[in-house]
Amino acid sequence: LDPAFSRVKYIKGSPLEETTLKRCGLQDAGSVIVLTDKAGDPDFEDAKVILITAMVNAHSRVPVHTQVHLPENISRVRNAGAQSVLCIQELTMLVAARGCLSPGIPALLANLIR
Repeated sequence: LDPAFSRVKYIKGSPLEETTLKRCGLQDAGSVIVLTDKAGDPDFEDAKVILITAMVNAHSRVPVHTQVHLPENISRVRNAGAQSVLCIQELTMLVAARGCLSPGIPALLANLIR
């Protein structure tokens, strides 16, 4: 097992509850990664991610790296305190555009992810 993975913690609970935030040890964290639920409604899931990012920033000054569905929510999640944002829709469009220029790129990326 890679030593880096021994420092990664997955905490079950709602990050919108203060007890969960205290339990996860934000004061000792190097960073926080907030992932969106890809199966849910994009607007609703992005709203949750924005709230979670704001809640983490209210309790700690660690860097927060956030994932959103929609490009129009990038500025909102940055305003909530995210240091970096990955937009699923933008990434999908980027891969599709690259696929037009270099037809093998989407297949290569899909194989690398598996």
